[in-house]
Amino acid sequence: MQNVHPIFQTTLPADAKHWQAMCIQLRTELNQYDAPRCPAGQFEYIYEHPELGSVVCHLEGSTAEPEIGWAERVTLCDAYLRGVPFTFRLTSGEVESIEISASRQPKEQLEIHHAD
Repeated sequence: MQNVHPIFQTTLPADAKHWQAMCIQLRTELNQYDAPRCPAGQFEYIYEHPELGSVVCHLEGSTAEPEIGWAERVTLCDAYLRGVPFTFRLTSGEVESIEISASRQPKEQLEIHHAD
């Protein structure tokens, strides 16, 4: 019963285990709409698309090498909308917006995944 708000505890039937089982099942079913884990060497960034909402993006970053004229670069590898692969549906302008937005984030806010 710890997952139930105190206001609703008084209205629950005696079979609270049934309600808890339904909540667990719903939570399990909702998890299928999550994006997969970010691969090693990439970082995850959540882009707020103006029409679609939150898009989970997996990106790769390369450091700047000014001595040879290379700027720091962020490249979109995969994008997921409600857990569904969505990269192929993005326009080149949307991809560019995601990459620019991700590159402007402070480095400490980006979570880079390392090989386990």
